Amino acid sequence: MRRNSIPIMVIDRQPYWREFATAALQAAGYAVSACSLYDESLPPQREEQEISLVLLGCSRLECEERLLITRLLARGQHVIVFVSSLSTQVMRVLFIRGVEDAVDRTYDPEELVDVVAQALERIDERSYIQFPVERKIYHE
Repeated sequence: MRRNSIPIMVIDRQPYWREFATAALQAAGYAVSACSLYDESLPPQREEQEISLVLLGCSRLECEERLLITRLLARGQHVIVFVSSLSTQVMRVLFIRGVEDAVDRTYDPEELVDVVAQALERIDERSYIQFPVERKIYHE
């Protein structure tokens, strides 16, 4: 899949990181949109998703961020959470809920692009049938 055909949304209330992530991903060839308000970040629900991946950047995971993650996952969105302060326990909860990745917020453009590329690769791999369909043996 070509990178420029992959729509990504960056959500962060902090303008610096939102602009940094947007610029880094656009430089890598992704189609990026960004927003700072959590209510505006939910793409319209349609049969076909317009956003392939959502990046949520935040300092800490407060109630609002957890609610947004829950709503995004309920809509079938793939989410990566970039958090400044991330404990092992919070990371575990995020993975159990279904996020693609939960990592420390990075300010290195190469690292950001690598995290996104790896997540998209995992998402793409899960879309293929990896195992043959089980054969059923009928007994009379």
